Amino acid sequence: MNLIKKFLKHALVIAILGYPIYHLLHTLHVLNPLEKELADFKFSDIYFGHIQEEITDKDIYLIDIGSKDNTTTRSEISDFINTINKKYKPKVIALDVNFKYDSSVSDDVNTNLSKSISNDNIVMSYDLYDQVDSSDMSIKWYKNGTELKDIDWSIVRDGFTNNLVAKAE
Repeated sequence: MNLIKKFLKHALVIAILGYPIYHLLHTLHVLNPLEKELADFKFSDIYFGHIQEEITDKDIYLIDIGSKDNTTTRSEISDFINTINKKYKPKVIALDVNFKYDSSVSDDVNTNLSKSISNDNIVMSYDLYDQVDSSDMSIKWYKNGTELKDIDWSIVRDGFTNNLVAKAE
């Protein structure tokens, strides 16, 4: 009987101290970097990344453009695209960059970038954001993409990307 009382006391102390700690950790799960990293993980990633037979295409290059001030970055991207198009004539150049309006960048830099991008081999990315329509309280989806005004969208294609999009709570 004494052993049962001792067990019940310990269980009560663990419950009283453990529940607030559990609740706190459960509430702070949004700060867990592993959970954020795995938010977009799918089991198809395992299949296509490890199980499926790997066929490597040696004609695909991924280039990290880095990040400097907007003027320098946009100038370098423009020069890079022009050089690659003249020298190698690739079938596709995909840009996973959304060029937002920046008043500190001169119109000349933005115009040069727009001319570089306005080719039929360029694919620009966009992501989607939702907004509640106040007229009928429905959710509408809008493209969130490049804000350069001189791009010829009749020849430039765009595609949806979900990279680095946090899972909605």
